Amino acid sequence: MSRIVCIHQPNFYPWLGLFDKIAKSDAFVVLDDVQFPKKGGTWTNRVQILASGAPHWLTAPIQRNYSGFKKINEIEFFNKNNWRQKMLKTIEVNYRHAPFFSDIYSFVEDGLHGEQKNVSTFNSKVIVRAVKKLGLDESKIFWSSRLEHKGAASELLVSLARAVNADTYMYGGGAEGYQDAQVFSNAGIQLKSQDYHQPFYAQHNSTEFIRGLSIIDAVANIGWAKTARLF
Repeated sequence: MSRIVCIHQPNFYPWLGLFDKIAKSDAFVVLDDVQFPKKGGTWTNRVQILASGAPHWLTAPIQRNYSGFKKINEIEFFNKNNWRQKMLKTIEVNYRHAPFFSDIYSFVEDGLHGEQKNVSTFNSKVIVRAVKKLGLDESKIFWSSRLEHKGAASELLVSLARAVNADTYMYGGGAEGYQDAQVFSNAGIQLKSQDYHQPFYAQHNSTEFIRGLSIIDAVANIGWAKTARLF
């Protein structure tokens, strides 16, 4: 039997596709020690929820005033303007009438009320807590910073796959062409598409189904148990 690995950066309150990767893999590697993009948007500190029937960004401010390069696990939140309370308020305003609002509000509140400044550590804890709530196996989660690996791009992915004894690398939708198939073939590692199509669920205060939102949206609308059945 093949052993499947998925490798993914530690996203901020991720969408369901990330948890589908965890469900479908034998090992899930949190890619926390690669370079953080200093410019542009990143899913490491922002995600979308539903507000007035349209996607709305939830963005956590981060410290960008540094020289040179930093890894994802070296990035910290920029604690200004009481952003944690403002984010909680945004979730409350937009989901307080959703069927399972209390479930997701308490989940997010527990995380945001902590004093964790490191973005990767914060996101990792959120992911692990959600994995437990969804009934998934947290023991399959690894962190690249704790594994022996080398190289960049496809060579890095191959190295991490070997570090967790995987013979199959599963990539997400839209990632076709990002991997050098020859590098994987030479290493004896197969490539496999995740092929995740997010199922429909009833969204409060929306006339059409919006895909790609944070897990916050799914849990607020259908609860943890039914969310777990979406992958």
